[in-house]
Amino acid sequence: MNTNKIWFVLIATIFLISCDLSKEKNDYKSIVEKTKINSAFEMQPPIAKEIKIEILESPTSENENIRLVATFEKNEIQSSYLALLIDNQKVVLRDDGKGADNNAHDGNFSILIKENIKKLQSELLNRQKQIIKNDSLVTFDRRRMKFHPIEDIKKFQFGIFTKNEEISIPIGLLPLNRPPRTLSQRKQYLLIVDTKVVEDPTRTFNPCATSGNQGNPNGVWTFGELMRQLASPSPNLIANDAQVSAFVRDWLSTWTSQQTINGETVAARNISNVLSEWEDRSGLPPSGVGVLDMKFAPMKLTAIVNRLDLRGNSGYGFSNAGEGRFVFTVLDNCHFLGKEFNIILEYGINKTNCTDLVAYAQEWENLNNLTIGTPAYNAALENITNQFTQCGTNTSKPNESSLNQLRTNEIALNSPWELREFVLTNTGLSPTTVKQEPAVKYNNKFPINADVQRLERYINSFAFLIKRNKHTVPEKFEGEDFLGGKAHTEFPPVGNHPSYYGTRDSRTQINDHEALRSFSENTCSGCHAGSTQTAFTHVDPAGYGQEAALSGFLTGIAGSRGFPIGGIGGDFPTDDDGNISNNIMTVLDPFHNIFTYTSHADMVTEYNDLLRREMDLNNLLNNNCTIGVIELAAKLTFDPLRMTH
Repeated sequence: MNTNKIWFVLIATIFLISCDLSKEKNDYKSIVEKTKINSAFEMQPPIAKEIKIEILESPTSENENIRLVATFEKNEIQSSYLALLIDNQKVVLRDDGKGADNNAHDGNFSILIKENIKKLQSELLNRQKQIIKNDSLVTFDRRRMKFHPIEDIKKFQFGIFTKNEEISIPIGLLPLNRPPRTLSQRKQYLLIVDTKVVEDPTRTFNPCATSGNQGNPNGVWTFGELMRQLASPSPNLIANDAQVSAFVRDWLSTWTSQQTINGETVAARNISNVLSEWEDRSGLPPSGVGVLDMKFAPMKLTAIVNRLDLRGNSGYGFSNAGEGRFVFTVLDNCHFLGKEFNIILEYGINKTNCTDLVAYAQEWENLNNLTIGTPAYNAALENITNQFTQCGTNTSKPNESSLNQLRTNEIALNSPWELREFVLTNTGLSPTTVKQEPAVKYNNKFPINADVQRLERYINSFAFLIKRNKHTVPEKFEGEDFLGGKAHTEFPPVGNHPSYYGTRDSRTQINDHEALRSFSENTCSGCHAGSTQTAFTHVDPAGYGQEAALSGFLTGIAGSRGFPIGGIGGDFPTDDDGNISNNIMTVLDPFHNIFTYTSHADMVTEYNDLLRREMDLNNLLNNNCTIGVIELAAKLTFDPLRMTH
């Protein structure tokens, strides 16, 4: 072959290769344009079971230097393409055997990305060193603590990246494992109960004080002001006193008459013992007719709660960016005691892109740099809460309010303990179903009837989803009303009993103990009782000058509440491991008398939910909202909590 022919062949080959590479790039751009982000994945995303990276021999024409491969269960994704959103930029992983992908339809979804390799190495090494320094690797499966040997992390060598070789990124490195904070530190930015905050006279009002500074009757954290914001149609039409009073009265009146919610009867309860003193202090006649003075509302703020951990996977959307919550307790005739009656206002966080959400999370984190209860701290917290409490914070919802739901948990009006749920409509706060809780009749211990058997069939039928926390208790099941209009929790809620309300004896026909345990843990009556060894409330009622106590489920330290049974003695939350200093609340499976277990470890669940929330916020803050290995891998492995509590 002469020299001219050789040059011709070489030029032609280069031309063909260039065309092929250009075709692949154009192909990727076309795929990005036509592949839609599946919004259903925001709350129920496919979860990668393995993440690998490969350093390319040389960068592509777009300067991409890493191939990332995410492995999913085969057929978990019904498409050859998986689209995600990284701060308003769509990226697509592919499993079609083209471009970045080696083999079609094998569950390995691939993408080429541009990455600072030295920075990536440094980040992975630092995370590995931190875990080794901590001498522990703790992760959470939903709310449950999982402990992993650090040897699993030590074996990975991130100091040297060899080109064209796949490197596995251990999933344990993706959550950021900073040294854990103390409980008092977590109570500074995750669940705030300090009286210097919740009784701040600039932002709250004490209707029971007879001397000194009662506070600000129009303070932004008062119950009355929060109700005013809910009752207002728009920021330009803020409700007046009479309108707020009517709004609150309409809501409270739902206890005065029997309700039917999704076919379940919700009996009337004696709300008059909440209203009567309020009406009297408002200067109303004995008939009680007139405008309630909101400054005398017998509701005391006990907690402000950061629930960004309830957010969805932002790789697929921002319809759920988490919540912020206010907890109030109803006062007992100003005797400086809280009734056994909590009111929880649960607001959605209306942030619609990664940058804004991370910046908002940073505001919560920055509270740690301030002294709790000081003017600077309380002002910073007010700025945070105003972003969800104020009318106008979500123009797409009724009254432009960010409220997702309002829940109550009480035994002050009647027995047993009852939880109710309300949603804001254009006409007020309306009763609705209690989520993930079947109607009370399905939870009877005796007799074993058709209703109980229907619940058993539901759990058996959906065990696979229930164990993965991917179930939603439907309004109807087998053609019958199923989801509850209320939740009841009977005595005793805690303690090592052969069984407790919500369980049955060995005659149960539920086949899978883990499905039963997970199902119960997700219900109102399970989460507020035996499933977590909680004595009805996770934030205990408290009067003025008292800091609300927290449950062991939250803190890892068993709660202290006890309740008399039969007039003698009391039942207290039980930490099964007996170690009160390890910050782990160990709960024996309430169904341990029904099933056979392979080991004692399989019979217990370990909780410290504030630690979980701390780790979750760390991970959110570590997201720099750019397309990189860590950020993309984090979204591919982030499984939303999908729990109401």
